[in-house]
Amino acid sequence: MLKTITSLILCFTTTLMVAQNQDISDQELKQFANAFQQVRMINQSSQQKMIKAVQDEDLTVERFNLINQAEQNPNKEVEATDDEFKKYKTAMQSVEALQAEVQKQLESKIKESGLTLERFQQISNLVRSDKSLQQRLTALMQG
Repeated sequence: MLKTITSLILCFTTTLMVAQNQDISDQELKQFANAFQQVRMINQSSQQKMIKAVQDEDLTVERFNLINQAEQNPNKEVEATDDEFKKYKTAMQSVEALQAEVQKQLESKIKESGLTLERFQQISNLVRSDKSLQQRLTALMQG
């Protein structure tokens, strides 16, 4: 009985994904491809800026991440000097400011492509899980 229900759910999910894939026109996939490339470039650029913000405070990215993990998880501890925590806090302020700026840029580029943020996310999720849609996107981006 459980196998039957599981099979039905898988069948329904697969059918839904195929139907959603068919709902993505070539034009919409082109819009997504354009936005995706812009998003990727912005993300690459922003990562470099964030790394620089951390390094400008005399911290390595690894050390920053260790302190950040300890700050986020009360069960995790890290030994750090007061000076390191001060540097971490300053770097985190810079990183958060960059993240807010990047978010605005991403939203702007996605909207400029002609997609809503919600639709971009829907297509992104479908691309991750649907091989035929991945192939369509790859063909568009290469051609």
